[in-house]
Amino acid sequence: PGWSEWLECYFPSMSGFLENLRNPSDFVPWEYKEAAGKFGRDFLHRVHKIFLPLPRSPRPSLDAWIARAASLGAGGFIVGDEIFSPGLWKLNPSFDAACMGLRMTETISVFLRGRWPFASVAGNSSGAAVSPPPDADGLPEFLSSLG
Repeated sequence: PGWSEWLECYFPSMSGFLENLRNPSDFVPWEYKEAAGKFGRDFLHRVHKIFLPLPRSPRPSLDAWIARAASLGAGGFIVGDEIFSPGLWKLNPSFDAACMGLRMTETISVFLRGRWPFASVAGNSSGAAVSPPPDADGLPEFLSSLG
């Protein structure tokens, strides 16, 4: 009891499980259930194809911005070659402090891996097609406009 909301699928009985084997349903990973409920599954399928370059001055912070975009189903992030420094960790405490000294690509990969396993990181790509808003609150509307 109480754990069913964390599961991609839950069958309270064997008959429900057998019915799903006969007529499979499309499961939504728990990390994306809120976005699927608010914006629909088609939104998740469209957004997952999008790789977002990181904004220059993300708000409220880079870790919060990435978490918001990932929870909305963004497929990945385009990250520069910067090194994860103590100063960046101080501004983004959700990143693992053990990543200090590593490239941001690895730091963000570690951050995503624990919660959003379907999101990935790509190296720096000049000329990215989209320029996302720096404010995390603007991401849902921005992502909706792309698909």
